[in-house]
Amino acid sequence: MEEKQLGGICIGARVWRENDKMLSVFCEDGFVYGVLARGALKPKYKLKFAAQLFSYCDYFLCESKAGYYILGGATFGELSLLGISSDPDSYAAACVACEIAHKSVKSENKAMYVQTLSALGELAGGGARRDLIVLRMLICAFEYNGLGGLFPQGEKGDICKAVLFAEPGNVSDVCAETNTVRQLIKAFASKFAVQFGKLDSLEFFIGK
Repeated sequence: MEEKQLGGICIGARVWRENDKMLSVFCEDGFVYGVLARGALKPKYKLKFAAQLFSYCDYFLCESKAGYYILGGATFGELSLLGISSDPDSYAAACVACEIAHKSVKSENKAMYVQTLSALGELAGGGARRDLIVLRMLICAFEYNGLGGLFPQGEKGDICKAVLFAEPGNVSDVCAETNTVRQLIKAFASKFAVQFGKLDSLEFFIGK
């Protein structure tokens, strides 16, 4: 069976059977892997740090006959993203970012991996413009899947360009009114729903 050792981000985690979790791990090779963490719900599970949403680790993955991978081991990555969970607003934005990545990445997409890591890193740092980060993730989902050219005309189009071309990790520096950004998020989310599927986590974020 194939074994992989890859840096990656846990962008999804759900209960699987009685004591296990099924993870969605977005890895540096640009693919999202389904990964079974056996025993992850047990109190003494040694890899709990790698089986949580927003975990950023070096993952050791073993291919299974069922088509998913099994988590064989992990080590801490250079960047900790778990601080996102301590702030409700950042958590809400990060959930949207992860769902955008999960639903839009269907094949190798290294650019989207870099963008996802950058977005979560900026959120973990605190003091971020969460709305701008979500907007950039939405824009990148189209741009990095060859579906660009969706920018509106005028001021809103200029904001979209500024958000897309901002330095990674510094999207919050873009100057834009919150109401305008929220309108853009809703517009791109509607297009996203048609192309990739509805963003279930967006409603909670928009309410923040």
